Amino acid sequence: MSRRHPLHLAIALVLASCASAGFARDAAPPMPGPSPVDLDTMVVRAQYESQLRAVDAKRSSDAIQDGVSADSMGQYPDQNVGESLSRLPGVSVTRDQGEGRYVVIRGLDAALNSVTVDGIGMGTPEDGSRAAPLDVIPSESTERLTVVKAATPDMPGDSLGGTIMVESASAFDRDGRSMRLKAEASHQNLSGETSPKAAFNFSDVYGGTVGVVFGISWQDRDYESDNVEIEYDDQFADVAGGRWSCSSASTPSTASAPG
Repeated sequence: MSRRHPLHLAIALVLASCASAGFARDAAPPMPGPSPVDLDTMVVRAQYESQLRAVDAKRSSDAIQDGVSADSMGQYPDQNVGESLSRLPGVSVTRDQGEGRYVVIRGLDAALNSVTVDGIGMGTPEDGSRAAPLDVIPSESTERLTVVKAATPDMPGDSLGGTIMVESASAFDRDGRSMRLKAEASHQNLSGETSPKAAFNFSDVYGGTVGVVFGISWQDRDYESDNVEIEYDDQFADVAGGRWSCSSASTPSTASAPG
C-alpha cells in the first residue's frame, strides 16, 4: 500500500492550474482593434521665421537695439506701427483719438527721435514739432521694426532719444509663396459704433531672382471723443491783458483709411 506525500500533491495541483490557464489564454479569440486610417500628408512650416531673424539681428548688432517681426505683430490687435513698437522694452506711445501716434523712447520726447522707412527719413506734417506720427503706417504692411536706443558712429546723429527703422515687406524674406489675410472689428462704447478692418498680403518669388509683393489694408473707423481744451486768447486784449478760456466738446468723427 502506497501513500502520497502532501507536498507532491500540492505541486501537482499548481502545475495543473497553470496548464489550464495557459490553454484558456491560447484558445481565447483576439480582441478586435481599430482599423488603420490613411492620413493625408501634412507639411508644417515655421511661423516664427522672421522673428528668429529679428533675434539674430539683435544678437549680432553692435548697437543697443530691439526689434519686432511681422509674425509677432500679427498676434496682437495693433492698429498701427506705433502700437506694435510699444511692446518693446523701454518704448511707449502717446495716444491721440484712442490710437498710438507718437513713440517715446526711454522717456524722452518723441521729437528727439528719428524715423526711417526703408532707409529714407520720414517727415512730419506738424509745423511746430519734428515728431513723426506713426499711426499712418499699418502694421500689416511691414516686415520688421527696429528701435536703436544708442546710435553707433556709422548712423546719422539726428536723434537724442533713438532711431526707429521701419522695413517694408519683401518677397525674399520668405521661402516661396506667402499669403496672409487678417480681418477684425472694434467697438467703441462712447459712440456705439463698430469699425471693421481688413488686410491682405501676397508675396512670391519667380526663378529665384524676381520677387513680387502686394498688400492692401482697409479700415472704416467711427469714433467719438470728449475733449477739454484750455487756451490763451489775446485777440481782445485790453489794458488788463489777455484772458483765459476753457472749452469742452464732444466731437463725433469718421475716418476711412484705405491703403
